Amino acid sequence: RNYLIWVFNWVLEQAFKPYKYKQNWDKDDGTVNQTIIQSVTTAGSAFGALISGPIASYGRWNCIVVMNVFVIVGCAMTLVDNWTVFIVGRCLYGIACGGFSFFCPKYIYF
Repeated sequence: RNYLIWVFNWVLEQAFKPYKYKQNWDKDDGTVNQTIIQSVTTAGSAFGALISGPIASYGRWNCIVVMNVFVIVGCAMTLVDNWTVFIVGRCLYGIACGGFSFFCPKYIYF
């Protein structure tokens, strides 16, 4: 289990390495910014799960289509080379993940 966590952290570090060098981040800035990115996604997921209840009255499939649009727009925004746009894109992606956890719960097992 610890090996899987190490592999995940290594892959994440390799994925962000070119971005860190492009933005001229030192090691501490890169770690802080990586933490911010992950926290914004998690906060977006929590917010998405909270707002999914009230909007569920529009129908499950309609809400799933809207969440798919959020995923596509959020992923497209992360491709832009601007820190603020990147963070907003990750937040939209998080909101969609939270919405999917509400609208498609059959894939979540406890």
